[in-house]
Amino acid sequence: MPPIVELLNAAKDPNVLLLMVIILGVFLALTIIFRQELGEKIRGLKNLDIDFRNWKFKGDFGEDVAKMRPQGRSEILSHSISHPVGSGKKAIDFGKQSARDVVLEAWGALKQSVYNASAAKGISATSIGDALGRLGGDSGIKTELHGLIASLDKLGKQLASNKIFKPGEDAAREYKEVADRVVDWMISNIFWPKAAPEANPAPPPPPRRATMVGGGFVQPGPGSPAAALVGVGGPVRGQRFSIDKPHYRMGRSSNNDLRISADDSVSGDHAYLRYEKGGLFLSDQGSLNGTFLNEQRITGAPLMVRHGDRIRLGESVFEVAGASPNPRPSEEKAETLKGSSDRSIVR
Repeated sequence: MPPIVELLNAAKDPNVLLLMVIILGVFLALTIIFRQELGEKIRGLKNLDIDFRNWKFKGDFGEDVAKMRPQGRSEILSHSISHPVGSGKKAIDFGKQSARDVVLEAWGALKQSVYNASAAKGISATSIGDALGRLGGDSGIKTELHGLIASLDKLGKQLASNKIFKPGEDAAREYKEVADRVVDWMISNIFWPKAAPEANPAPPPPPRRATMVGGGFVQPGPGSPAAALVGVGGPVRGQRFSIDKPHYRMGRSSNNDLRISADDSVSGDHAYLRYEKGGLFLSDQGSLNGTFLNEQRITGAPLMVRHGDRIRLGESVFEVAGASPNPRPSEEKAETLKGSSDRSIVR
């Protein structure tokens, strides 16, 4: 009699049937356990591979950042800029911000400053490499700095390309310091080149009051700004905003022409610039932390602003510059909403 037939006949016995069910259950249980353990082993191998790749990236990243300091020391890290920034540079709290986010934020500010420099020179650049290749000469980024900026951009791209990559805190701090110095250098040397020193320079005059007439500004309008505000400190550093309305409002609220939502120390309706007879006048709107022109707090009457003046709202510091072609919008921090009235938003 074939074995299968004998097995079926034996299964008619309840005891044999129970034994077969028990054996089958044990077999299934062992199969499930084995598959779970095998899955855990495979996941462990994957995690090991990820950890190894991140460990290697962290080491390579730290070495590459360390090489940048000697490369840029003479031209960037030891450079005394003509317009000291100071504000906006805070100690990094890695409890609130990861090392990865610190690097990506500094990389974003670096890219924006390069694109802004291109726009200031009338150059339409499609990439950092394209911008660096066309920003040479005496009026642009010095040739010896191209390698430093390209290295910073390369490391930023590598970090952004894979979410598992996490640099060390010391390397992130070093990267941010170098990138910040590069941005400061470009603000000082491209947006506002240092003028030749005078033999007997006169002391800077105090801020002008609204009773003065004329300031060298054209009538603002869509596509024809009177001037520009270039961020030199705080969340707005490295960005440029066109003053294209006679009444230009600034604050955290969405109804402002320049919305600074990234600065908690800026009030909802903080300040505004008003155009009148060729002049721009700065007024405070009862803000909590005040509006400052060249570090003089505005109380009462508005003050006239001039090219090169500093305006501070909370921790955001701007310098008044001449109107120029609009820079490439930031991919990370600023965008312009198109509609009945354009508004610049700092995120």
